[in-house]
Amino acid sequence: MLNFKTAKERMLKLFGRFGLDAPQINKHLPTDPCDFTDPANKIMRLNIPSAKRGGLTDSEKDVNFYVGHNFGHYVCDLHGVNDIAQPDKYENSADHIADIIAELLMKGE
Repeated sequence: MLNFKTAKERMLKLFGRFGLDAPQINKHLPTDPCDFTDPANKIMRLNIPSAKRGGLTDSEKDVNFYVGHNFGHYVCDLHGVNDIAQPDKYENSADHIADIIAELLMKGE
């Protein structure tokens, strides 16, 4: 089931798997429009999607993808990347890179 506790536990396992210092992982703030990562200050805030908002299902694939996607954002500091220059170019976006990292992590498990 996708919930904050599960996402945090899996995120911490990923950091351990790669021998990386884990950030402080918290629930998102009401002012966060989405997930938030700040590697410079070792902070990650997760905005767990709900089915009511058109979010992910509770399948293992979706849970692992969500965690892997945000891990990718954090390790590459991708939430700090501005995609405004080419907003219609998914293949050049921070989300695309984070999706690729998530897919690679899922294949390696």
